[in-house]
Amino acid sequence: MRHHCNNAYCGSQPNRPHPFGSIAITLVHGYEGISWGKPTQSEADKAAMASCLKAGGKDCKVVFQYHNTCAALAFAKGAVHYAAATESTEEKTKPAATAQCQHQYGYCLADLSACSP
Repeated sequence: MRHHCNNAYCGSQPNRPHPFGSIAITLVHGYEGISWGKPTQSEADKAAMASCLKAGGKDCKVVFQYHNTCAALAFAKGAVHYAAATESTEEKTKPAATAQCQHQYGYCLADLSACSP
């Protein structure tokens, strides 16, 4: 008996959405990696980790996951503290992450953003 799939998320359909993303960082030296447009959260995590490791990070870890939205990460001065935010567009994410980070830690700068609609 053949199984029929009417859900866009099942099987290996070419039109399958890719709504997952992740952000990985290492606080020791401020290395970072981001992924977007992945079909599963696990794949998004792996891609963000690989990006962080490729940048030179040794102790990278996933610190933020997002799904069907845009995300940004802002670091406080010294790259020890950070805050993440999500918004409907990439242009809105950096100011949102910066504002959240500044509210908690003082001077911050967002330099990492992406969308996974």
